[in-house]
Amino acid sequence: MGLTIAAWKYELVPSAWGDITVVWHGGLSGTRELINEVVLPGGKTAGAEELSRRYPGLVRGTSAFVRGFCNDLGRALEGEAVRFSLADLDMARCPDFTWRVLTACFRIPRGTVLSYGELAVCVGSPRGARAVGQVMAANPFPIIIPCHRVIRSDGSLGGYGGGLAMKKALLAMETM
Repeated sequence: MGLTIAAWKYELVPSAWGDITVVWHGGLSGTRELINEVVLPGGKTAGAEELSRRYPGLVRGTSAFVRGFCNDLGRALEGEAVRFSLADLDMARCPDFTWRVLTACFRIPRGTVLSYGELAVCVGSPRGARAVGQVMAANPFPIIIPCHRVIRSDGSLGGYGGGLAMKKALLAMETM
């Protein structure tokens, strides 16, 4: 991933579903701090061993930026409307199609859902529902990029990295 040892840091955000891990980097030699990944509890990318493998030298750390981000994330997980910024996310590693899908998903208004197919149309790929689903399944920034707002065309929830109970609860909080 190109960063030096100890450049990767993480912070935990408690939630009703378990701790959410926020992986971040920056602040060294004047570089801007960016969120690299948000890991939901119980997801396929969760767990200290998996995170240490993907982020060599990962250590717990915080900063004013990360404390603010984690506070906002915690408020969002409690149902509060929070405005996140794509500028806080390290999306430079995302291929073009992934970037377009994640950016379009970010724009889905709170309390609204789109189908995978509808999101595919939004990014100029009307036959790309399956590809959009793959991007959503690998979304490195769940909650911030609200992939929980993307459902199947038949109205069923589809999948979610934090589990269907979490997806259902997030959607219910947004419609209250």
